[in-house]
Amino acid sequence: MQIIITVIMVATLLALTACGGNGTSSAANAQPGGAASAEPTAAPESAPTPEQKPAQSSISVSELIPPKYDYALPFNEGLAPVILDGKAGFINTSGEEVIPLIYDNAMTFTEGLAAVQLDGKWGYIDTDGNEVIPFIYLEAHFFSDGLACVFENYVSYIDKSGNEVITGGGGWTFSEGLAISLGSDGHGYMDKTGAEVIPAIYDRNEDFSEGMAAVGMDDDKSQTRKWGFIDQSGNEIVPMIYDEVLQFSEGLAAVQLDEKWGYIDKEGNEVIPLQYEDAAEFHEGLAAVWVDGEKMGYIDRTGNMVIPTGYNIAYVFSEGVAAVKIGEKYGYIDSSGNEVVAPQYDNARQFSEGIAAVKIGEKWGYIKAN
Repeated sequence: MQIIITVIMVATLLALTACGGNGTSSAANAQPGGAASAEPTAAPESAPTPEQKPAQSSISVSELIPPKYDYALPFNEGLAPVILDGKAGFINTSGEEVIPLIYDNAMTFTEGLAAVQLDGKWGYIDTDGNEVIPFIYLEAHFFSDGLACVFENYVSYIDKSGNEVITGGGGWTFSEGLAISLGSDGHGYMDKTGAEVIPAIYDRNEDFSEGMAAVGMDDDKSQTRKWGFIDQSGNEIVPMIYDEVLQFSEGLAAVQLDEKWGYIDKEGNEVIPLQYEDAAEFHEGLAAVWVDGEKMGYIDRTGNMVIPTGYNIAYVFSEGVAAVKIGEKYGYIDSSGNEVVAPQYDNARQFSEGIAAVKIGEKWGYIKAN
Protein backbone atom coordinates (compact mmCIF):
# COMPACT_ATOMS: atom_id res chain seq x y z
CA MET A 1 0.00 0.00 0.00
CA GLN A 2 1.45 3.36 -1.02
CA ILE A 3 1.62 5.61 2.01
CA ILE A 4 4.68 7.82 1.63
CA ILE A 5 3.71 11.42 1.10
CA THR A 6 4.61 12.72 -2.34
CA VAL A 7 3.34 16.22 -1.94
CA ILE A 8 3.26 18.07 1.37
CA MET A 9 0.85 20.78 0.30
CA VAL A 10 -2.00 19.12 2.23
CA ALA A 11 -4.69 20.24 4.65
CA THR A 12 -6.75 18.32 7.17
CA LEU A 13 -10.32 19.39 6.61
CA LEU A 14 -12.91 18.70 3.88
CA ALA A 15 -12.05 18.24 0.20
CA LEU A 16 -14.02 19.71 -2.69
CA THR A 17 -16.20 17.12 -4.41
CA ALA A 18 -17.68 18.24 -7.75
CA CYS A 19 -14.41 19.73 -8.99
CA GLY A 20 -12.05 17.62 -6.96
CA GLY A 21 -10.70 14.75 -9.01
CA ASN A 22 -7.02 15.56 -8.64
CA GLY A 23 -6.79 17.78 -5.63
CA THR A 24 -6.76 21.39 -4.57
CA SER A 25 -4.32 23.47 -2.62
CA SER A 26 -6.69 25.00 -0.11
CA ALA A 27 -6.28 26.21 3.43
CA ALA A 28 -9.19 23.99 4.42
CA ASN A 29 -9.25 21.24 1.81
CA ALA A 30 -7.25 18.09 1.51
CA GLN A 31 -5.09 17.36 -1.51
CA PRO A 32 -5.58 13.81 -2.69
CA GLY A 33 -2.66 11.91 -4.15
CA GLY A 34 -2.38 10.11 -7.46
CA ALA A 35 -3.07 6.49 -8.25
CA ALA A 36 -2.17 5.64 -4.70
CA SER A 37 -2.62 7.25 -1.31
CA ALA A 38 -0.60 10.33 -0.41
CA GLU A 39 -0.48 9.80 3.32
CA PRO A 40 2.95 9.60 4.94
CA THR A 41 4.49 6.28 5.80
CA ALA A 42 4.80 5.66 9.49
CA ALA A 43 7.72 3.41 10.21
CA PRO A 44 7.90 2.13 13.80
CA GLU A 45 8.40 5.02 16.20
CA SER A 46 11.58 5.20 18.22
CA ALA A 47 13.86 7.79 19.72
CA PRO A 48 16.70 8.87 17.45
CA THR A 49 19.93 6.99 18.01
CA PRO A 50 23.35 8.71 17.76
CA GLU A 51 24.07 7.18 14.36
CA GLN A 52 20.80 8.62 13.04
CA LYS A 53 21.90 12.18 13.83
CA PRO A 54 23.40 13.66 10.64
CA ALA A 55 26.19 16.19 10.40
CA GLN A 56 25.27 19.87 10.34
CA SER A 57 24.44 21.31 6.91
CA SER A 58 25.88 24.48 5.46
CA ILE A 59 22.27 25.61 4.86
CA SER A 60 20.88 27.71 7.68
CA VAL A 61 17.34 28.79 8.52
CA SER A 62 15.72 31.34 10.80
CA GLU A 63 12.22 32.01 12.08
CA LEU A 64 10.13 34.22 9.83
CA ILE A 65 6.77 34.08 11.62
CA PRO A 66 6.31 32.58 15.11
CA PRO A 67 3.66 29.85 15.32
CA LYS A 68 0.32 31.69 15.54
CA TYR A 69 -1.92 30.46 12.70
CA ASP A 70 -4.46 27.69 12.96
CA TYR A 71 -3.42 26.51 9.50
CA ALA A 72 -0.77 27.45 6.96
CA LEU A 73 0.13 26.26 3.46
CA PRO A 74 3.28 26.69 1.36
CA PHE A 75 4.05 29.80 -0.68
CA ASN A 76 3.24 30.03 -4.36
CA GLU A 77 3.62 33.14 -6.51
CA GLY A 78 4.84 35.06 -3.48
CA LEU A 79 1.80 34.44 -1.28
CA ALA A 80 0.62 31.76 1.14
CA PRO A 81 -2.90 31.10 2.45
CA VAL A 82 -3.28 31.04 6.23
CA ILE A 83 -6.20 30.59 8.64
CA LEU A 84 -6.65 32.30 12.01
CA ASP A 85 -9.80 32.16 14.12
CA GLY A 86 -11.75 30.61 11.27
CA LYS A 87 -10.86 33.22 8.65
CA ALA A 88 -8.48 32.85 5.72
CA GLY A 89 -6.24 35.33 3.94
CA PHE A 90 -2.74 35.61 2.51
CA ILE A 91 0.69 36.59 3.75
CA ASN A 92 3.71 37.62 1.68
CA THR A 93 7.27 36.35 1.98
CA SER A 94 8.02 39.04 4.54
CA GLY A 95 5.30 37.64 6.78
CA GLU A 96 2.91 40.55 6.25
CA GLU A 97 -0.82 39.90 5.95
CA VAL A 98 -1.27 41.58 2.57
CA ILE A 99 -4.70 40.14 1.74
CA PRO A 100 -6.90 40.43 4.86
CA LEU A 101 -8.09 37.36 6.69
CA ILE A 102 -11.75 37.83 5.80
CA TYR A 103 -12.54 34.70 3.77
CA ASP A 104 -14.18 31.46 4.82
CA ASN A 105 -11.57 29.53 2.84
CA ALA A 106 -8.76 30.21 0.40
CA MET A 107 -6.74 28.22 -2.12
CA THR A 108 -3.16 28.65 -3.24
CA PHE A 109 -2.47 31.15 -6.02
CA THR A 110 -1.86 29.65 -9.45
CA GLU A 111 -1.53 31.54 -12.73
CA GLY A 112 -2.11 34.83 -10.90
CA LEU A 113 -5.49 33.96 -9.36
CA ALA A 114 -6.72 32.25 -6.21
CA ALA A 115 -10.14 30.80 -5.44
CA VAL A 116 -11.55 32.20 -2.20
CA GLN A 117 -14.83 31.58 -0.41
CA LEU A 118 -17.00 34.27 1.13
CA ASP A 119 -20.46 33.77 2.65
CA GLY A 120 -20.62 30.27 1.24
CA LYS A 121 -19.81 31.17 -2.38
CA TRP A 122 -16.54 30.93 -4.29
CA GLY A 123 -14.92 33.47 -6.58
CA TYR A 124 -11.40 34.47 -7.60
CA ILE A 125 -9.05 37.27 -6.58
CA ASP A 126 -5.75 38.48 -7.99
CA THR A 127 -2.51 38.88 -6.04
CA ASP A 128 -3.54 42.39 -4.98
CA GLY A 129 -6.74 41.05 -3.45
CA ASN A 130 -9.01 42.45 -6.16
CA GLU A 131 -12.13 40.48 -7.06
CA VAL A 132 -11.64 39.25 -10.63
CA ILE A 133 -14.37 36.62 -10.91
CA PRO A 134 -17.56 37.10 -8.82
CA PHE A 135 -18.53 34.98 -5.83
CA ILE A 136 -21.19 32.87 -7.52
CA TYR A 137 -19.91 29.29 -7.35
CA LEU A 138 -20.74 26.56 -4.88
CA GLU A 139 -17.32 25.01 -5.51
CA ALA A 140 -14.22 26.10 -7.38
CA HIS A 141 -10.85 24.66 -8.35
CA PHE A 142 -7.45 26.22 -8.98
CA PHE A 143 -6.40 27.44 -12.43
CA SER A 144 -4.22 25.17 -14.55
CA ASP A 145 -3.49 25.50 -18.26
CA GLY A 146 -5.59 28.67 -18.22
CA LEU A 147 -8.80 26.97 -17.09
CA ALA A 148 -10.48 26.24 -13.75
CA CYS A 149 -13.23 23.78 -12.92
CA VAL A 150 -16.22 25.37 -11.14
CA PHE A 151 -19.63 24.21 -9.98
CA GLU A 152 -22.71 26.40 -9.85
CA ASN A 153 -25.70 24.35 -10.95
CA TYR A 154 -23.47 22.08 -13.03
CA VAL A 155 -19.78 21.40 -13.62
CA SER A 156 -18.05 23.69 -16.11
CA TYR A 157 -14.67 25.18 -16.91
CA ILE A 158 -13.99 28.93 -17.00
CA ASP A 159 -11.12 31.05 -18.27
CA LYS A 160 -9.37 33.75 -16.26
CA SER A 161 -11.99 36.32 -17.30
CA GLY A 162 -14.76 34.13 -15.90
CA ASN A 163 -16.08 33.07 -19.31
CA GLU A 164 -17.49 29.57 -19.53
CA VAL A 165 -15.35 27.64 -21.99
CA ILE A 166 -16.52 24.06 -21.41
CA THR A 167 -19.94 22.99 -20.19
CA GLY A 168 -19.85 19.73 -18.32
CA GLY A 169 -16.76 17.56 -18.14
CA GLY A 170 -15.32 15.25 -15.54
CA GLY A 171 -14.47 17.88 -12.96
CA TRP A 172 -10.72 17.29 -12.98
CA THR A 173 -8.01 19.90 -13.49
CA PHE A 174 -6.18 20.24 -16.80
CA SER A 175 -2.61 19.01 -16.94
CA GLU A 176 -0.42 19.17 -20.04
CA GLY A 177 -3.43 20.26 -22.09
CA LEU A 178 -5.71 17.38 -21.13
CA ALA A 179 -8.21 16.69 -18.35
CA ILE A 180 -9.84 13.50 -17.16
CA SER A 181 -13.32 13.08 -18.63
CA LEU A 182 -16.27 10.86 -17.74
CA GLY A 183 -18.22 8.77 -20.22
CA SER A 184 -20.89 6.10 -20.04
CA ASP A 185 -18.23 3.38 -20.08
CA GLY A 186 -15.62 4.92 -17.80
CA HIS A 187 -12.89 7.56 -17.74
CA GLY A 188 -11.01 9.12 -20.64
CA TYR A 189 -9.45 12.49 -21.50
CA MET A 190 -10.71 15.70 -23.10
CA ASP A 191 -8.87 18.67 -24.58
CA LYS A 192 -9.38 22.35 -23.77
CA THR A 193 -12.37 22.59 -26.11
CA GLY A 194 -14.14 19.82 -24.22
CA ALA A 195 -13.69 17.32 -27.06
CA GLU A 196 -12.92 13.73 -26.05
CA VAL A 197 -9.48 12.88 -27.42
CA ILE A 198 -8.82 9.61 -25.55
CA PRO A 199 -11.86 7.31 -25.26
CA ALA A 200 -13.53 6.86 -21.87
CA ILE A 201 -12.72 3.17 -21.48
CA TYR A 202 -10.75 3.09 -18.22
CA ASP A 203 -12.09 2.29 -14.76
CA ARG A 204 -9.70 4.82 -13.26
CA ASN A 205 -7.08 7.20 -14.59
CA GLU A 206 -4.80 9.97 -13.41
CA ASP A 207 -3.40 13.27 -14.68
CA PHE A 208 -0.75 13.43 -17.36
CA SER A 209 2.78 14.02 -16.13
CA GLU A 210 5.80 14.17 -18.42
CA GLY A 211 3.64 13.03 -21.33
CA MET A 212 2.38 9.89 -19.60
CA ALA A 213 -0.75 9.09 -17.60
CA ALA A 214 -1.57 6.18 -15.31
CA VAL A 215 -4.66 4.21 -16.34
CA GLY A 216 -6.33 1.30 -14.58
CA MET A 217 -8.76 -1.48 -15.45
CA ASP A 218 -10.71 -3.62 -13.01
CA ASP A 219 -10.72 -7.40 -13.10
CA ASP A 220 -14.15 -8.42 -11.84
CA LYS A 221 -13.10 -12.02 -11.38
CA SER A 222 -10.16 -11.29 -9.10
CA GLN A 223 -11.65 -8.08 -7.69
CA THR A 224 -8.40 -6.26 -8.38
CA ARG A 225 -7.34 -3.26 -10.46
CA LYS A 226 -4.26 -3.30 -12.64
CA TRP A 227 -2.38 -0.17 -13.71
CA GLY A 228 -0.26 0.84 -16.67
CA PHE A 229 0.57 4.00 -18.63
CA ILE A 230 -0.57 5.63 -21.87
CA ASP A 231 0.86 8.53 -23.88
CA GLN A 232 -1.06 11.63 -25.00
CA SER A 233 -2.23 9.85 -28.15
CA GLY A 234 -3.83 7.13 -26.05
CA ASN A 235 -1.25 4.50 -26.94
CA GLU A 236 -0.60 1.96 -24.21
CA ILE A 237 3.12 2.28 -23.47
CA VAL A 238 3.32 0.32 -20.21
CA PRO A 239 0.96 -2.68 -19.94
CA MET A 240 -1.63 -2.71 -17.15
CA ILE A 241 0.13 -5.25 -14.96
CA TYR A 242 0.89 -3.31 -11.76
CA ASP A 243 -1.08 -3.24 -8.51
CA GLU A 244 -0.32 0.43 -7.85
CA VAL A 245 1.63 3.19 -9.56
CA LEU A 246 2.68 6.79 -9.06
CA GLN A 247 3.00 9.38 -11.82
CA PHE A 248 6.20 9.88 -13.78
CA SER A 249 8.64 12.32 -12.25
CA GLU A 250 12.13 12.99 -13.55
CA GLY A 251 11.68 10.24 -16.12
CA LEU A 252 10.81 7.45 -13.68
CA ALA A 253 7.61 6.11 -12.11
CA ALA A 254 7.25 4.11 -8.92
CA VAL A 255 5.29 0.88 -9.46
CA GLN A 256 4.12 -1.89 -7.16
CA LEU A 257 3.67 -5.58 -7.86
CA ASP A 258 3.19 -8.33 -5.29
CA GLU A 259 3.55 -5.79 -2.48
CA LYS A 260 6.99 -4.61 -3.57
CA TRP A 261 7.85 -1.21 -5.09
CA GLY A 262 10.46 -0.28 -7.66
CA TYR A 263 10.83 2.06 -10.64
CA ILE A 264 10.30 1.90 -14.39
CA ASP A 265 11.29 4.24 -17.21
CA LYS A 266 8.99 5.58 -19.95
CA GLU A 267 9.52 2.48 -22.08
CA GLY A 268 8.34 0.28 -19.22
CA ASN A 269 11.80 -1.04 -18.42
CA GLU A 270 12.42 -1.90 -14.79
CA VAL A 271 15.38 0.30 -13.90
CA ILE A 272 15.28 -0.07 -10.11
CA PRO A 273 14.18 -3.52 -8.89
CA LEU A 274 10.87 -3.99 -7.09
CA GLN A 275 12.28 -4.50 -3.61
CA TYR A 276 10.90 -1.76 -1.34
CA GLU A 277 8.01 -1.77 1.10
CA ASP A 278 7.09 1.71 -0.13
CA ALA A 279 8.41 4.28 -2.57
CA ALA A 280 7.81 7.92 -3.47
CA GLU A 281 8.31 10.01 -6.60
CA PHE A 282 11.73 11.36 -7.52
CA HIS A 283 12.31 15.02 -6.78
CA GLU A 284 15.63 16.76 -7.27
CA GLY A 285 17.26 13.43 -8.10
CA LEU A 286 16.22 11.63 -4.91
CA ALA A 287 13.29 9.46 -3.82
CA ALA A 288 12.28 8.29 -0.36
CA VAL A 289 11.94 4.53 0.06
CA TRP A 290 11.07 2.25 2.93
CA VAL A 291 13.33 -0.76 3.23
CA ASP A 292 11.86 -3.92 4.75
CA GLY A 293 12.78 -4.22 8.42
CA GLU A 294 14.31 -0.77 8.49
CA LYS A 295 13.09 2.81 8.26
CA MET A 296 13.15 5.25 5.38
CA GLY A 297 16.04 6.68 3.45
CA TYR A 298 16.68 8.15 0.00
CA ILE A 299 17.91 6.55 -3.21
CA ASP A 300 19.26 8.18 -6.36
CA ARG A 301 18.11 7.43 -9.91
CA THR A 302 20.43 4.43 -10.14
CA GLY A 303 18.96 2.88 -7.00
CA ASN A 304 21.91 3.62 -4.73
CA MET A 305 20.97 4.41 -1.12
CA VAL A 306 22.61 7.83 -0.81
CA ILE A 307 20.93 8.89 2.45
CA PRO A 308 20.80 5.91 4.83
CA THR A 309 17.56 4.64 6.33
CA GLY A 310 16.76 6.06 9.75
CA TYR A 311 13.63 8.20 9.37
CA ASN A 312 10.11 7.42 10.53
CA ILE A 313 8.76 9.69 7.77
CA ALA A 314 10.67 11.14 4.83
CA TYR A 315 9.16 13.80 2.56
CA VAL A 316 10.17 14.84 -0.94
CA PHE A 317 13.08 17.17 -1.56
CA SER A 318 12.28 20.76 -2.49
CA GLU A 319 14.84 23.52 -2.92
CA GLY A 320 17.57 21.21 -1.71
CA VAL A 321 15.88 20.35 1.59
CA ALA A 322 13.48 17.66 2.83
CA ALA A 323 11.37 17.41 5.96
CA VAL A 324 11.97 14.21 7.93
CA LYS A 325 10.61 12.75 11.14
CA ILE A 326 12.79 11.12 13.78
CA GLY A 327 10.96 9.81 16.81
CA GLU A 328 8.10 12.21 17.45
CA LYS A 329 9.49 15.39 15.87
CA TYR A 330 10.15 16.79 12.41
CA GLY A 331 13.28 18.51 11.17
CA TYR A 332 15.02 19.08 7.84
CA ILE A 333 17.99 17.56 6.04
CA ASP A 334 19.88 18.55 2.88
CA SER A 335 20.50 16.34 -0.14
CA SER A 336 23.67 14.97 1.45
CA GLY A 337 21.75 13.88 4.53
CA ASN A 338 23.20 16.64 6.68
CA GLU A 339 20.99 18.19 9.33
CA VAL A 340 19.58 21.59 8.39
CA VAL A 341 17.13 21.90 11.30
CA ALA A 342 17.17 19.51 14.25
CA PRO A 343 13.91 17.61 14.86
CA GLN A 344 11.74 19.97 16.91
CA TYR A 345 8.42 20.47 15.09
CA ASP A 346 5.13 18.66 15.43
CA ASN A 347 4.61 18.93 11.67
CA ALA A 348 6.52 20.45 8.79
CA ARG A 349 5.92 21.24 5.11
CA GLN A 350 8.24 21.46 2.15
CA PHE A 351 10.25 24.57 1.34
CA SER A 352 8.76 26.77 -1.36
CA GLU A 353 10.21 30.11 -2.40
CA GLY A 354 12.75 29.76 0.40
CA ILE A 355 10.12 29.40 3.14
CA ALA A 356 8.49 26.46 4.93
CA ALA A 357 5.46 26.19 7.20
CA VAL A 358 6.11 24.45 10.52
CA LYS A 359 3.86 23.49 13.41
CA ILE A 360 4.53 23.65 17.14
CA GLY A 361 1.70 22.44 19.34
CA GLU A 362 -1.52 23.48 17.61
CA LYS A 363 -0.16 26.53 15.79
CA TRP A 364 1.64 27.07 12.48
CA GLY A 365 4.41 29.51 11.66
CA TYR A 366 7.10 29.84 9.01
CA ILE A 367 10.86 29.47 8.79
CA LYS A 368 13.06 30.79 5.98
CA ALA A 369 16.34 29.72 4.46
CA ASN A 370 19.12 32.28 4.89
